Amino acid sequence: MNLEYGDIFETRGRPYHRAMTRQPQARRREFEQLFARRPLGAGETILDLPAGGGYLQTMVPDGCLVEGYELSAGFGGRETVLDPAEPWPLDRFDRVVCLAALHHIEDKAGFLGKLISHTAPGGVLHAADVAQDAPIAAFLDDFVGRFNVTGHEGAYLDRRTFEQVEGAQIAAYEERDCPWAFETEAAMLEFCADLFGLTACPPDELLAALKRYVGIADGAGGPVLNWRLTYVDLIPT
Repeated sequence: MNLEYGDIFETRGRPYHRAMTRQPQARRREFEQLFARRPLGAGETILDLPAGGGYLQTMVPDGCLVEGYELSAGFGGRETVLDPAEPWPLDRFDRVVCLAALHHIEDKAGFLGKLISHTAPGGVLHAADVAQDAPIAAFLDDFVGRFNVTGHEGAYLDRRTFEQVEGAQIAAYEERDCPWAFETEAAMLEFCADLFGLTACPPDELLAALKRYVGIADGAGGPVLNWRLTYVDLIPT
């Protein structure tokens, strides 16, 4: 792996945050799929780590209490930054979320072990990321890595990673569709350029790569990217 999460988003955090704030609903389905098997209830507490710029808060029902923390200050200091190598001064939560970050973390089992230690008895750790050998992994490493300033060499998910987490049991492990929705093709290309930190990528090349690796469909309100992740629920033992 070329860089880890903290280093990558020291550089790419601001354009990533710009994409998410300009089009906050584009990835809504990706967030909603986290809780597909275990819907959230009013009053539940949620640890979001890493939280980026705090996007999960806008995706959960009213009454849920989200605490977000980061591993990088690159998003503009919107969330408290924690050191993954140090103990975290956190409580236990009903739900713990780790979305689209694990492929940038080398010691996945160790990191997930820390997250499960902050999951309350009866609670769930929800993780989701790109699967090993998935077409989207090829898009990120083969295409995005050629055009962004940090490169891209992800370490993607397989079941063995989760089987190695101490103090946890796999309750669900499955790939799910989580399409990204946009009003226009131009909005889709702008979003992806910012989210992935593509600084010198011609729009026509980005469009061709999205069609080749990810797939684009016609949605009710505009183009839809056929995004797909592996979603995993872990429960503390």
